[in-house]
Amino acid sequence: MQRIRTGAVGTVIVAAFGVLPLAASPWVEFPSNPIYQPYGAALPEDYFPSVLLDANRFNGDGDAFVHKMWHQSPLGIALSYSNDGVSWTLKGETNLIGGFHPCVLYDRNGFGGGGDHYKIWYWTGSPGTTIGVIRFSSSPDGINWAAPQSVAQDPAHPLVDGVLPGYFYHLYGPGFVMYNAAATSTPGQPFTFPYLMFYDTASEGAGPGTSVAQIALAYSGDGIFWTRYGSVPVLIPSGNTTDWDGSHAFRPSVIVLGGRYTMLYSGSNDKIDPATTIQYAHGIGAATSSDGITWTKDAANPVFSYKDNVAWRNSRTYTPAVLRSLDGSCLQMWFVGGTGTLAGANQGIGLATECGLAVTGVPSASRIGLAVLALLLGVLGVRRVWRGSA
Repeated sequence: MQRIRTGAVGTVIVAAFGVLPLAASPWVEFPSNPIYQPYGAALPEDYFPSVLLDANRFNGDGDAFVHKMWHQSPLGIALSYSNDGVSWTLKGETNLIGGFHPCVLYDRNGFGGGGDHYKIWYWTGSPGTTIGVIRFSSSPDGINWAAPQSVAQDPAHPLVDGVLPGYFYHLYGPGFVMYNAAATSTPGQPFTFPYLMFYDTASEGAGPGTSVAQIALAYSGDGIFWTRYGSVPVLIPSGNTTDWDGSHAFRPSVIVLGGRYTMLYSGSNDKIDPATTIQYAHGIGAATSSDGITWTKDAANPVFSYKDNVAWRNSRTYTPAVLRSLDGSCLQMWFVGGTGTLAGANQGIGLATECGLAVTGVPSASRIGLAVLALLLGVLGVRRVWRGSA
């Protein structure tokens, strides 16, 4: 599935200078990672951060900070604040007791009406064969939530069916949720609906193929009743025992850059180092898509791996949450890392950034061609600032 796209400019440069080595990951870790460890003791699960940014400090809808993060806590889901994305303060527990893997949205207009400006989808913590393991709630301030309710699914196109073999046997909750305020809800076009959910489904290795966990897509008119798109997940691991993400793909974060969709996702191979790592948490990969449905993995994957020789995350590196920075010049990614083989213990939240060419939304192999062109222009004494917009 991986492929390298090289434009004519890149070809000319290579012909002139010879073959250049593939660039390293353009993501740069914050030097003092992990930046945030709100709890010292082990939790029921790793943090699984969901991060939002609002230049207007959320318009008086709750406490006034630029960044808000929902994450795992001792009792369920907690909320933290930051103005720079680096230094965080724990606000405290929400009333979503027993919740896992939060996915939060904010809309200053109340999602088309009403007094609740925040919506959340989360997992109950049990691998489910029914849709009830995903819960939904709304809130005026992001800390006090209405009584949670189970989401529902279209019986003709269910998100989970409990059937083996099959991709939709188990449901591990939402992975990432998007909101479209200008929805037209055109049948057969999922991205025209108000709500999109990339969710974590699992065949548990029982087939089709030999992958374990996959990323599927669903859409909804109200965020409560959901319809699965397609007959297979949109991102399926290869099943190969040698691929870094051969068994697991889950918990993605999706952003639109330059008219294309870019996904950062959690990936793993449960056949690699099973005794010294958490088997589903080996790294973070990138993929791009023109329509949000058909995805191409980056040839330079993984972006980050537990094998990067970084001490604080040498057994697990995963659960990315990606946003454009406040000034628009960079991407920022918050993610979980840890040591040992027990989820929830010895963990922290790290920060990485990708600036400059990253914000064009061009796949990395093509960015390499652009970077080489920039190098040539520099040799010729020509100065140029490369900056894209989403």
